[in-house]
Amino acid sequence: MNNDVILNKISVIERCIKRINEEYDNNPKNLQNYTKQDSIILNIQRACEASIDIAMHIVAEKN
Repeated sequence: MNNDVILNKISVIERCIKRINEEYDNNPKNLQNYTKQDSIILNIQRACEASIDIAMHIVAEKN
């Protein structure tokens, strides 16, 4: 199994979570700002896609 792919995707997820935390900043009022809201949504989507990529990579290697 190519661990580089998995490690790269984990790095993407960590970076996305960091950006989400930076934009949200534990302040629900930040969600009223559409630019921040878009950034948060985009990073959630990217993190989800990276986790799906990890799962697909693992499944492909098992078959």
